[in-house]
Amino acid sequence: MNLLLPLCPPRYPCVMEPDELGVPCGIEYEPFLRATGGAKGTNFAFMSEKTGRPIQCLSMGERAVAMLLEVDPWVRDYREQYVRASDELLAAIAENPSEPVLRNKVFTLDVVATYQTRHQMDREYETFSVKETRAEALKKANQRRFAREQEDAKSRGWAWRGIVKEEMNVPAVLAAARLIRWGGAFSYRDRQEVAMSLAELVTSMNTGQPLDELLEAIGRKLDISVVDDAYQFFSMAVCFGFLAVDLTKGLGTRMPVHLRGL
Repeated sequence: MNLLLPLCPPRYPCVMEPDELGVPCGIEYEPFLRATGGAKGTNFAFMSEKTGRPIQCLSMGERAVAMLLEVDPWVRDYREQYVRASDELLAAIAENPSEPVLRNKVFTLDVVATYQTRHQMDREYETFSVKETRAEALKKANQRRFAREQEDAKSRGWAWRGIVKEEMNVPAVLAAARLIRWGGAFSYRDRQEVAMSLAELVTSMNTGQPLDELLEAIGRKLDISVVDDAYQFFSMAVCFGFLAVDLTKGLGTRMPVHLRGL
């Protein structure tokens, strides 16, 4: 995660023009593959406030990556099951989206993230290929897939990153999940100024006390009477980039909050 904070907060839900390949962003995006239910299904979907739509994760690893992107203020949008194919086939799909496409004619990128740059109006892209274990990642078929994805990303000027679920930072993933849960049904479009004030007080009043105690004290200063509301504003402060928290050290109600750079 970038150590600097973005110059402006992300917009919730994401509103962006299609990317250079003409693929929609935010709520307009349609993943090529969808999570399925049932005993043998791969249903790890969750509702994203950032994108304004359910995220279709086909594995626990993809879900972990998506949650980290959800709370990263530098990430403006992320799209899962992003289809790649020849330019001719992509044009045909765009012209007749209801026409069935043979699976062996395309390949999908697990996740494509869109980042804000320091110039605000520019975009940078990074593709993620996610495997559950190192042994799975080392299989020859997957190594060939990685090489193809890297070459495709390089041709577009995009970054590429391979992720192994069992090697991810567990405290960071759990912290991201908590921030998403604390944000809950909160409207990220409202009362940003309260979240900004809370972030300033977290920075000035944080002495290593448990987060519960810290937010209770801040709530009294900001006239936030319900503790759950304070947690919602805390989540908003992190997701909007008002507060730089080191998620790799974990996050919990009875834990101190670790601020980056301090």
